[in-house]
Amino acid sequence: IVYISSMGVSSFSIPVFLKILLTSSSQITLAMIGLSLLIGIPLLMLIYNGTKLIFGFRTKFRFIGLSSFSLWLTGLVLCGIVALQVTRSFSHKYVKTQTASLIQPIKNTLYLDLKPDNSIDSLKSYDEKFLLGQWNMVTANGKNIHFGVPNLEFIKSETDSFNLLIFYSARGENRDIAMQRANLIDYKFVQKDSVLLFNPYFYLPVKEKWRNQNVRILLKIPVGKGIFINKNMGILLNNPNSDSTNSELINKKWIMQEGGLKVPTYFAPVQAKVDSSKIDKKPILNKKIK
Repeated sequence: IVYISSMGVSSFSIPVFLKILLTSSSQITLAMIGLSLLIGIPLLMLIYNGTKLIFGFRTKFRFIGLSSFSLWLTGLVLCGIVALQVTRSFSHKYVKTQTASLIQPIKNTLYLDLKPDNSIDSLKSYDEKFLLGQWNMVTANGKNIHFGVPNLEFIKSETDSFNLLIFYSARGENRDIAMQRANLIDYKFVQKDSVLLFNPYFYLPVKEKWRNQNVRILLKIPVGKGIFINKNMGILLNNPNSDSTNSELINKKWIMQEGGLKVPTYFAPVQAKVDSSKIDKKPILNKKIK
């Protein structure tokens, strides 16, 4: 398994990494040549100079130094050209918005849970180095899987109904290409009565390049109504704008108030107050039992 993520790698392959960034075989070839010269020439010169020191060679070959520098400079130029082309392919951003109509829960509470995804979960259990990032690429059994983790956020609804908005975003060298990439993002959720089942991952086509594709889910909650966040929903709650950590959000019921989501407070029964003036303050005499 070759695994590349925004959080790390389990095993690294430069050609595989370049395939998810570069758009053509010519770019990959230029990048490979450029990297080979940029990294390889200094290593060869270190070996060459080290050999001279060990064996005491004093003969100087100026053409070796000039040739090496020229080749290294060529590698730098090639890498720079490819880097500029890749940077240009991130220049425009497009966001596609999907409004999903929800069935309003009878008891004013939506239960949020994850829909099982065995394709990725099986790989996670197989490789302990498997770290999920916002974007990920896995090569297993000769097949590539490009996927990412969406972000789930909560805000106050302007109406008395629950609403769900899904934003699909991607980048490209122009707006049309960015729009095409955003439309290729595949994400699903299912509602069963008062339960919302979210897929933990969104997927990209196998041959699609990584261009900062992302999915943002926005759940609008009416004031006075609530949600219950299941304990396995933490993977979707990596929201940098939130003051709460995942452990504080999950496995709890939250009620939307004017100031935001709050955990409902349950008060204990109030004990009846006793008027002390009506208590007989005469001492109780112990009677002997015959």
